[in-house]
Amino acid sequence: MIRNMVKLDRETTPEINMVIEAMDGGDPPLISVATVTITLLDENDNRPMFYQEKFEASVKNDDMVGTNVIQVKARDFDAGEFGSFTYEIDRAASGSGDQYFDIHDISGQITVAEVLPNTDHQLIELHVVATDGGGLEGRCLVYVSIFGENRFPPVMQQRDFSLTVDENVVPPFVLTTVLASDRDIQYFGQVHYELS
Repeated sequence: MIRNMVKLDRETTPEINMVIEAMDGGDPPLISVATVTITLLDENDNRPMFYQEKFEASVKNDDMVGTNVIQVKARDFDAGEFGSFTYEIDRAASGSGDQYFDIHDISGQITVAEVLPNTDHQLIELHVVATDGGGLEGRCLVYVSIFGENRFPPVMQQRDFSLTVDENVVPPFVLTTVLASDRDIQYFGQVHYELS
């Protein structure tokens, strides 16, 4: 009878090989040899683990649907179905804006899923889950920054001015008002003025 004397762990020793000799009481004894190979079956005792707890990426707000954003990776030390896993975005746990992104269930590649918002900067928090064949989960966070682009220059409402001013005007006196507008939004649409 062969018994284990220590706890077996397939992840550290997946297979045990031994040689057993049987001897009789003769002088010299006669010997018979048998080889025993024990292959350890896997238990689902390891959950998927991501290589990082947090991932960061950025996209431009005009990136097309299907654009690759970042690829997350996990590993699971179990074998067979317990060692294979699929990725998904936990929509309930993720912050608002998660609808802009999808993840490939096998590769972990995150892509743009729909037209991104027209914003100068927005931070999206995605909760990504890797679930193995036995139902164990691993999780990570993915922070995606959406950045806008400075696409339009400011446009002066009037390009040339000709002013006449009395020489005895007491400062501060408003000579004229110069206005410009910018079709960009938020930060890139804010116009600042200076003399050159």
